[in-house]
Amino acid sequence: ECYQSGMRTGDKANAMWCLVCHVHALYLIGKPLKLVEEQCKLCVSQMMELKEQRQAIGLRTRWQLILNLMGISGNTTELSGKAMDEKEFASSVTSLYPFLCAKITACNFFGDYEFGANLALEKRNEKWFKLKGGPFNVMDFLFHQALSLYAMARKSKKMRRKYMAQADHIRKELNDSLKKRNPNIAHYVSILNAERAVLKQKKNQSKIVHELYNDAITRSARCGYVHYAALAQEHFADFLLSKDGNIEEAKYNIEGALERYTNWGAMGIVEHLHNKYRDVLDGNIKEFQVNIEGALDGNIDKFKDSIEGAALERYTKWGATGVVENLRNKYRDILGKSPTL
Repeated sequence: ECYQSGMRTGDKANAMWCLVCHVHALYLIGKPLKLVEEQCKLCVSQMMELKEQRQAIGLRTRWQLILNLMGISGNTTELSGKAMDEKEFASSVTSLYPFLCAKITACNFFGDYEFGANLALEKRNEKWFKLKGGPFNVMDFLFHQALSLYAMARKSKKMRRKYMAQADHIRKELNDSLKKRNPNIAHYVSILNAERAVLKQKKNQSKIVHELYNDAITRSARCGYVHYAALAQEHFADFLLSKDGNIEEAKYNIEGALERYTNWGAMGIVEHLHNKYRDVLDGNIKEFQVNIEGALDGNIDKFKDSIEGAALERYTKWGATGVVENLRNKYRDILGKSPTL
């Protein structure tokens, strides 16, 4: 209606901004990517025809992100292809904000968290916390920054405190907005609560993390945010492999995430996850675990070498170091005995 009103009165600039917001909203509420991509193509064409370059530039970054997620462009985190060239957009002041929003989203969906974490630590981003009104996708931008920070905090012991402090700062801002009855960010807060709990959990408190991730998945799915329900399941699977060592439940959540991403039309992410979790999905990790335990044939040294050597190396490669810890705990008494039974 706003678009039509603008076109009727000759206010084509604001009419085109309405189209930008319309397409962004379709993405944020989890509409099929094919539909969003088609709308991007039509709207950018109209903007170029009307010579509304700023709006076209902003939407082209979102269009390229969609193409990457769909697996059409051949790229994952690099926003270059049919809709835009990353090198051209990254150096433009006009396109900087939409470019950063699209870039950090691509990085998070394809598991490259360092870009988003470093971006979140830049002082210039403090302005987003003071924003009154403005782009409605700011909350999504902040969410992706916090997600990157928590992910990198798990990877870097050296930078953990710094990453955690900024992530908690963003999470508090989102939580405060939720308390003020912002109805559109409950799924963001629930996912970040689970991510934070992974880093804060104490021994034998994994049940709390399980509950938080399940709440995030359910809340996101119930509201129609299929992409964020899938993202939550994917991160839950990472926790189950790296911390809990629960292969079966991890596989269940990976398969759930794959189904949701497929329904959304994000075949680029589906291919990425199939490659990342190939050994989990094919049952290779479970078979390897059975073989490792089968090596316990009376030679403790051989079994210990397997857990600390080949097994640790392969489980680390698979992102399933939690399985090694489970094996150590399960056979703690045996590993402490003499070399032969």
